[in-house]
Amino acid sequence: MAEEEKKENVPEQKTKRQLWIEKFTDYPLGEGQTFDDDEVFFSALDKYDEDRTNRINSFEESNKRLTDAFINNPKAAMLLSSLADGSDVLTAIAESFGPDIKNALENDPEARKKYDEGILAYQKNKSELEEIERKQEENARKFSKVIEDFIAEKEMDESTQSQFKEYISNLLDSLVTWEFSKDVLERLWRGMTYDEATEEAEIRGRNAKIELEKKRANEATDKTPMIEQGANDMPNSNPFLNRRRISIWERGKQNR
Repeated sequence: MAEEEKKENVPEQKTKRQLWIEKFTDYPLGEGQTFDDDEVFFSALDKYDEDRTNRINSFEESNKRLTDAFINNPKAAMLLSSLADGSDVLTAIAESFGPDIKNALENDPEARKKYDEGILAYQKNKSELEEIERKQEENARKFSKVIEDFIAEKEMDESTQSQFKEYISNLLDSLVTWEFSKDVLERLWRGMTYDEATEEAEIRGRNAKIELEKKRANEATDKTPMIEQGANDMPNSNPFLNRRRISIWERGKQNR
């Protein structure tokens, strides 16, 4: 009995596929798509690998710029090293630059001018950042109900909600930092052209359905003996074409 209870408490081991799927938070699934489909799964895997490669390349580029900056200005490297070791900012500045900054501010008008310009830029940036934070808090309250309704409308479970939020967060981070990689541009492009592409796909689907129904109706007519009818008895030429077409969105609601 104890052994059975112990077995029941053992968490189910996830497959390699399930572990990979948990990493595909940035991969948007289309209507009716699931990661059980090999084509979708391997497309997501390919995208994950591409994103990872882009991030590594971005880190390497940033590290190179930082290294070059430290080589050109060793005192700045000493400052960051002191800060990383837990030193106070002012103490780290004094340890790294000695009296140079104090002397420049007191005795060099050009250096003092650059310092004052930096203070003005700091104040401007601080004010803009505070305004952005204020707007973020205001919108968070304003749109909280909209977000809740959207999640309910899409019938998202906790896992999907988490993936959706992380997808948005990563995209916003890229936009704020102007990280316009090919992946980010592709996401923005898909978002801009989604309605147009969906409409074109629906039109193509309806046209294909019409042609198929015409073909079936013609085949049925070819195999049916001709029966003379009066004009008032003549049915519509193609009953299929006169039915109201149901959009994919209405179909989705019917299948819920």
